[in-house]
Amino acid sequence: MSKRFDITDGSFATTKKQGLIYTEELGWIDLGHAQGNDARRLKKKLEQEQWATYSKEFNDWYFPVNYYQEMGKGKTLFGINLAFHTGVHTQVMVRACLSPALKARVALTIMYGTAKRFEAWQNSVLFNWYTDSGFSVEDLVSDLVGFYRVFGTGPDPLWRAKPVSYETAIQIWDAHDPIGTFKNTEFSPYLFSTKPPLKYGEPVKKNLPEWL
Repeated sequence: MSKRFDITDGSFATTKKQGLIYTEELGWIDLGHAQGNDARRLKKKLEQEQWATYSKEFNDWYFPVNYYQEMGKGKTLFGINLAFHTGVHTQVMVRACLSPALKARVALTIMYGTAKRFEAWQNSVLFNWYTDSGFSVEDLVSDLVGFYRVFGTGPDPLWRAKPVSYETAIQIWDAHDPIGTFKNTEFSPYLFSTKPPLKYGEPVKKNLPEWL
């Protein structure tokens, strides 16, 4: 759940691990999501191919992959620090000895489906009474940025997205409702106006740039 105080200057896009930036190409980006930590764990599992077994049915070797996305909340009760975690898991069997390109496609498919289920879980009646994070406008696009920062081969997507200054990002935030009120159920960016007058209708859905 992104807040106004999370906003940071775009010049720190590739060096800060937490925060919120606005970019000209991809709109709002959550730097926590964009770290790609879950994608990095997934890539390691695909490379290691641990616990592979032979499948008579498919006449080939397969190994298990468990991928998850989760959220946590800490609370102190009677002097005891408690932590609550919940999320969604995807368990699949992947054919061994795939090329790196095919493994990247498999990883994208796994991440795509899991991320949507996770956002739907956050947006359910169990959690949406205290958080607006489910399908928040920046979440899925930020996940995609994190994925390509791990599996991509070109320049860092955060730089290619053209992050703006802190002052501009603050102006965009203040000109609209909190970004959690804008819901995005697809891996497509929603762009807000970056030129005066900033408060001009709803954000505009755009296609992903060719480089992503």
